[in-house]
Amino acid sequence: GTVERAQARTLAEAGMAYALAWQLDPEAQKQWPANGDWRAWSFGGGRLRIQVVDAGGLVNLNTANSELLKALLAAAGVDPQDQDRLADAIQDWRDPDDRSLPHGAESSDYRAAGRPGPKNAPFESVEELGEVLGMTQALYERIADVGTVFSYHSGVNPELAPARLLQALGLDERTVADYLEARASAVADGLPLPPPPPQSGDGQSFFSPSRTNVYHIAVTAETESGTSVTIKAVIDGRSVATERSPRVLAWRAGG
Repeated sequence: GTVERAQARTLAEAGMAYALAWQLDPEAQKQWPANGDWRAWSFGGGRLRIQVVDAGGLVNLNTANSELLKALLAAAGVDPQDQDRLADAIQDWRDPDDRSLPHGAESSDYRAAGRPGPKNAPFESVEELGEVLGMTQALYERIADVGTVFSYHSGVNPELAPARLLQALGLDERTVADYLEARASAVADGLPLPPPPPQSGDGQSFFSPSRTNVYHIAVTAETESGTSVTIKAVIDGRSVATERSPRVLAWRAGG
């Protein structure tokens, strides 16, 4: 009922505050790095699952090159011939000109489809990706959680990347599982992080050492009776140095 959902939402908001308290304390962050590993927390009679990812561990939709975009699309199940088309359309959306890339889409293509676009300016939200010509809702949902627009890095920091994204970058499931286990053990023991596993082919260029202190946080809260609510937010931890409270860059409540 409405009361149960309100309770679940209050729990989720408490989980968001809890995650932020850890991330904004440099000593605490050593024990809970913003690397996409899920954490469980019990609070107020409810159960919470919390994920925090530094934007440096995600794909920047404004700077990702064609190969990185195609790797992301391939992992989401896009056919090879459609990968070129969509990767070019994403770049045509964000670049300032109206000249189409070989497989891309500019204003005449959008007009023909009866759609507004392209923006010819950087993505301001991950949600904008859903407006790119050829992007379906199902495909958008498969890649939205590993994208960011709130940073300037290109490439992905493997020390901060969630499992799904590491697999998308060409690492097999077993390799990713072993690396995440070694990464978590190093964090627990206060040791240096292990080197990332080599990527197949020439994909090594996808890795970068970037850290941004911009946090993508997802919290799922479940009440004792089983009602659950998910909240996703992007918080700018850098703003704490100049403002009293962290700036919220995006906020989305789910089911």
